[in-house]
Amino acid sequence: MPLPARGKISISDILKEMGRATNTTANLDSLAKEWYAKTKKNKFNTINHLLSHWHGEAWVKDTLSVSPQSVRVQASGGIIRFQIQSNTSWTLKPFGGVVTIRPSDLQGTGNKTIQLTFPRNPNNRIRTGSIQINTSSNIGVIPFSWTQLGRSGGGGGGGKTDPIIADDVR
Repeated sequence: MPLPARGKISISDILKEMGRATNTTANLDSLAKEWYAKTKKNKFNTINHLLSHWHGEAWVKDTLSVSPQSVRVQASGGIIRFQIQSNTSWTLKPFGGVVTIRPSDLQGTGNKTIQLTFPRNPNNRIRTGSIQINTSSNIGVIPFSWTQLGRSGGGGGGGKTDPIIADDVR
């Protein structure tokens, strides 16, 4: 909920709006610096700050979502894309699976399409892996997972899980 559009505003009110404890020590300059970093509003990028600068302002909460959250990849491999929607910076942390992630996709800010390249799976076993997506403010980790089918043929197999070592991530 935004701060009041007029009337008295205290540092405690600003801290509450930011979701922070009100029993912490803070000054207007440090709050303005944080507020500017989050909102990019120039009035918070000045030298002299007044409580009145915050009239009607609302703190922007960090958001993060991923779509889709899981995919199934054919044994022949290929390129898969998924979307990150965010209003803050984020990082990817891959776990397991044989997959190539473009270095430019390992971190970013805002919305982005992430591209994963899967090599052919020559085994009868299914490969699995995941990526954790996290924001700089640690609002929560969102997992993205994949299953790569094993090659078929030979009258069986395909249902076993291949334990992939994290060092296989490229």
